Amino acid sequence: MGLVSNSIAYIGQGIGSIFSVYLVYTKGIVKSMSFASLLSIPFILSLIFPTLAKDSPGSGSFFYSPAFIWIITILTTFVNGFGQGIAQPASGTFISDCATERSKGFFFAFFWAFYMGSQVVGSLISGVIFSSIPFYWYPIIMFLILTASTVFMFYLKMPIVAKTNNLRERTDSVIISALPRRQDMAGDSAPLIGDSDSDRMDALLANGGQNNAEKPLGIKEVANSMWNLFMKPRFQMLIPQCAWTGVSIAFFSGNLVEMMTKSMEEKGSKPEDALGQANFAMILFGVGEILGCFFIGWIVDKYGSYRATVVNCVIMAVMGLITLIYAIVYDFGVLAFFMCFLWGF
Repeated sequence: MGLVSNSIAYIGQGIGSIFSVYLVYTKGIVKSMSFASLLSIPFILSLIFPTLAKDSPGSGSFFYSPAFIWIITILTTFVNGFGQGIAQPASGTFISDCATERSKGFFFAFFWAFYMGSQVVGSLISGVIFSSIPFYWYPIIMFLILTASTVFMFYLKMPIVAKTNNLRERTDSVIISALPRRQDMAGDSAPLIGDSDSDRMDALLANGGQNNAEKPLGIKEVANSMWNLFMKPRFQMLIPQCAWTGVSIAFFSGNLVEMMTKSMEEKGSKPEDALGQANFAMILFGVGEILGCFFIGWIVDKYGSYRATVVNCVIMAVMGLITLIYAIVYDFGVLAFFMCFLWGF
């Protein structure tokens, strides 16, 4: 059920991303992030039902029945994924506004270190809950964290975008590619932005990315803009990277903990104890994320993205080899912690 839930969430993210540009352009970056994050709350609250059902075996309550839990989980999972499909691109746009071309490696490393480094705290919470206290505390704690972070986002301020020689130091390709187009003198379609339009773009970004034009951008225009981007050869070269990202996220979010848990259960460990130990091992995943963020950010800023890509390929090869060795040995120990660290790194 957890694997199906993850799949539904990623479908929701794919659909939500189509609406992301439209909402960022019409409602602003901060509002898009904040309101979209609210869509995660129903999913967190829905986890109460399976956790209570686990503590009430044999109960005849409809709310504890497998059918109800499946339905409510799938529905709230899709809504959660849809919101993340809006919030994550918006947050990426926000961070790109904070950075310049010379500091983009550091800024994205800083963002990613906190974003994925929360895996340390999250895994610690999960390890403690699954090992020693009732499961229903898990969705309660997650709900409190989610609510606090969402409220905080509503008070974010947009960064001031710097310009050099009348050209901004960062390129907000998401917003620019979705801007309405005008007919130039030759009759060709061109984006409604250029050097002479920089003040207009500054006003747009200063307003939180919100557009106050008379004719708002439509969903159809956004979809066409994204399709045109998808058809560009330079973007198509990134498709293998996008595919690898999706597969890797699906693996470490759905299979990594399960693989470690199964290896311990085969040695006689109780499911609850095995799950707790596996989540403690995932703390090293978060540590690897934090160190890997700043490591690759330094490589990008000092040597460029091309060499950073080569370094990434080497890291992936080592990570894959260690994972294969663990799958053959299938014994939870130091190797499991090292494997989690490399996946995070």
